[in-house]
Amino acid sequence: MTDLSNSNRLPNLKQENEMILETEDGELVEAMDFSADVFFQSKTDVIAIELKTVQPNSGEFKGEKRKILEGKAALHRKYPKKKVNFYIGFPFDRTVDTEKENPCSSDKQRFMEANINCTKFFAPEEVLLADELWDSLSGKDNTMQDILSIINSIAKPDFEAKVQKIMDIGSQDKEEILLLLKDWYLYSEIDLLNNGDTLRDLVSDNTSTFSLLTANGFNGKGQYNWDRYATLMGLLRK
Repeated sequence: MTDLSNSNRLPNLKQENEMILETEDGELVEAMDFSADVFFQSKTDVIAIELKTVQPNSGEFKGEKRKILEGKAALHRKYPKKKVNFYIGFPFDRTVDTEKENPCSSDKQRFMEANINCTKFFAPEEVLLADELWDSLSGKDNTMQDILSIINSIAKPDFEAKVQKIMDIGSQDKEEILLLLKDWYLYSEIDLLNNGDTLRDLVSDNTSTFSLLTANGFNGKGQYNWDRYATLMGLLRK
């Protein structure tokens, strides 16, 4: 970190990973607490991604780099037989001129150079930007374009009226609501609505679970309650 801070060393992902592996037989030290916005593992890899705003403060990069290096060391210790990948991710490229360029496009070098100290601490291979980030999360191509298409199909003049219908889903016509949920890609709510009668029978003797069924899928801030969905759909799988 000192060499990177003093520009005596350029960020090099391969060399840094090798240095971490070289210390695996050294003296153990207590790892710092760290978190990752995205964490999952396969049979061969561990993947962690820290998501950031597209215009972070210049001082953030040094702190994020230190956290990622220490995080990789700790994860390698915990998962010694797997390759550890720890990235910093940005949802879109703010340097794109949307009047001349595809909003889903990106220029990683240009973006990194536009953020003070980004190239000082991070190699391009450590950065997931725009469509590269979304495709890595979804496992398929053109995910960012799909997300923008969904947003554009929903963000229409009748948005508020449709929000109210969804928030009052219990008193609406079922077929009308099903069409709206499909238009808004809310397939989880379609699952619950289509299995409503079965779920009512399953939870009829359980007050707390019945309240989940009758509750709205969204809270007052518009956030979807995935725990509610998982709990109710779990009853159908028993």
